[in-house]
Amino acid sequence: MDNNLSNDFSFREDGVDSHGNPVCLGERDSDGILVGYIDIDGTCWESLEERDVATTMGRFWDQWLLWNKSGGLIGSLPDAMEIAQRECLDPDSVEEAAQAARDQIDPRDPVARMMMVRMAQIRAQAAINN
Repeated sequence: MDNNLSNDFSFREDGVDSHGNPVCLGERDSDGILVGYIDIDGTCWESLEERDVATTMGRFWDQWLLWNKSGGLIGSLPDAMEIAQRECLDPDSVEEAAQAARDQIDPRDPVARMMMVRMAQIRAQAAINN
């Protein structure tokens, strides 16, 4: 992700980092990351691209969890590209954001496999407990 400090897209000059600490555009946040974008609600990001990718991944993950929890009965498998097109503020981020979202549930990815296995374990334990 690039560290574009241009304020062309940033809604605000100041906001809060992921720890709730105040930070200004161009400063380093509590994790030492240079803040290059602050969205309208004051959330600080490294860049607009980071915001677009993270937001798309989160929305896709939420929809995928609902779909998966229903056994695929509710709606259809979420479309990462559709979500990216809706969530990305920068059109140049759409492809990367959609791919990052799809990668979250790629069974060839070891981290994605671990998350899916853990979710299945949680559901199985909940079924036993009920």
